[in-house]
Amino acid sequence: MLSVSKIIDPFLDEISYIFSQIYEVQNKKKIDIAYTALEELSVPIVPITPGVAVMPIIGEIDTHRSTLIMQTGLDKSAHMELSHLILDISGVQIVDTMIVNNLFNLVQALRLLGIETILTGIRPEIAQTSVRLGIDFRKINTKATLEQALEGIGFRRVMNK
Repeated sequence: MLSVSKIIDPFLDEISYIFSQIYEVQNKKKIDIAYTALEELSVPIVPITPGVAVMPIIGEIDTHRSTLIMQTGLDKSAHMELSHLILDISGVQIVDTMIVNNLFNLVQALRLLGIETILTGIRPEIAQTSVRLGIDFRKINTKATLEQALEGIGFRRVMNK
């Protein structure tokens, strides 16, 4: 019995190892797919009309997400053939120089593609921080609200009476 066990145990160990390796690879693929889907949802571009879209940015922005915002903004804006993209940052709690620099870079890159960008949703705390940090928003078209940005590019409210 002991001699049979010495033969079978290493074989069972090897089979267990192979199964665990296969499971790990499959599990990693599922996690990568879920992470990619989550990333796409974290930086949506919502079309309003042909040529006009809104990118609502909500939550914390780290280096990875900032890069994702840049890539998604450029790729989807070009693919959708936008003339105007409204970046709404009303859902962003904290803005630092890195985030502002990346937003400036996105606006400049979009401008090179012929896409006018309007930044909306700058809350008072963000405005104060930006002024304290010496960040110059004069080169970026800013509006207080999404409604003002839409009105600025020709949308108007239609009232039914």
